[in-house]
Amino acid sequence: MSPTALATQLGTIIQEAKCEGLSASVMIADELVRIFVVVPPKNCGHIEDYRAAAEIRFETLYGESTNGWHIEADWHVQHPFIACAVPQSLSTALRQVATEQRLTLTTLLPHFIATWNRWHRQLISSSWFGFVHDQHITVGLIDQQRPCGVRTIPLPDNAWTDTQWLADHVNCEALCLNVAAPTSLQLCGDLPPQWASSTIGSLQCLRLDTPTKIRSRSLLQSLRMTSIKPLRTDFAPHSVKRSVLLTQPMTWLVGAIGVLVCAGAAASAFHLIKQTQIYSTDVATIQAKHSAQQKHQSPPKVWAIPDAQAIAITSAIEQLNLPWRDVLDAIESATPANVALLSIEPDARHHVVKGMAEVKTSYEMLAYLEMLKKQEFFGRVVLTKHEINTQDTNKPYRFQFEAQWVQDRQAAK
Repeated sequence: MSPTALATQLGTIIQEAKCEGLSASVMIADELVRIFVVVPPKNCGHIEDYRAAAEIRFETLYGESTNGWHIEADWHVQHPFIACAVPQSLSTALRQVATEQRLTLTTLLPHFIATWNRWHRQLISSSWFGFVHDQHITVGLIDQQRPCGVRTIPLPDNAWTDTQWLADHVNCEALCLNVAAPTSLQLCGDLPPQWASSTIGSLQCLRLDTPTKIRSRSLLQSLRMTSIKPLRTDFAPHSVKRSVLLTQPMTWLVGAIGVLVCAGAAASAFHLIKQTQIYSTDVATIQAKHSAQQKHQSPPKVWAIPDAQAIAITSAIEQLNLPWRDVLDAIESATPANVALLSIEPDARHHVVKGMAEVKTSYEMLAYLEMLKKQEFFGRVVLTKHEINTQDTNKPYRFQFEAQWVQDRQAAK
């Protein structure tokens, strides 16, 4: 049947079943598909490089151009990957039918790929995968927990009676690919009765699609299960609706939790911003009230002190700060017993001590002044007045002097 006739017949079936607008998963028979393994070149850096490698591998295996074929693969950078080629006319016809009938193609897979993806979680580490359909068997070869080859051959007549045929076929494929032969083969589909859960030589056959066998799986087999991933070789066109339909319920649940968390965080942030605005408004109000109160307050009173009072206060402070001890110690040290000190009058403002004294001779007067000059406390000593006291029978010399002390030296002390 040509792809055009197939598209017409499918459109009629869909219309009769009233399936317009629904989602659809389509499986393509393996005899219409070419499945092969591609080894990625080491110098590839872009998806187009891997696609070119797949096209070269197709032309090498089948001896024809890739024109007219649609190639998709489970692309991988380092390891060999499974590639599938579907006639371009077939994939175009199926997409056209989906568009005309308003169907959303969720998956468009070869039959073997769809079956692999169904059972990949049940595979055992040392096992291969076999799929029997339409008098053919497709074997998925696994090496180091990755698919390394796919072989599809028709079942001969003796396969239904010869129990050794399957083991021989598996050993032959292992030799061709230079890989270790499996210890078990996990099968599904229309199997011959003698293949179901039996041991043929060293090969153990395990049927995957038997519920009783699945439930009776041993603990050892459960521990040997591998994390072999599904084959992402899909010819369905990409769309937003398809992505939504393929999203798992757990993904939606995690997404919903994430949305709720983000919504809660946004609500908390909005509440904090609102509170900050309220606090800022309150602060601005308090500052405005404080500024208004300061404007209405009368300026502080300035007390004016009369000049005479200020002079008197300054004089009193200077008198209080007069270094009496230093003045008296200096005069006492310089005054000998033959000098009669009659009076001393300190002048704090000018840092001067005015004194009056009597001596018997002028020589003693001059000697006393020299003694005052030698005192470190005084910086300058001058004789301001002298006379002979004629009223006294001894006629002593009475004189007045001024001794100025050094302010910087006093401050240093």
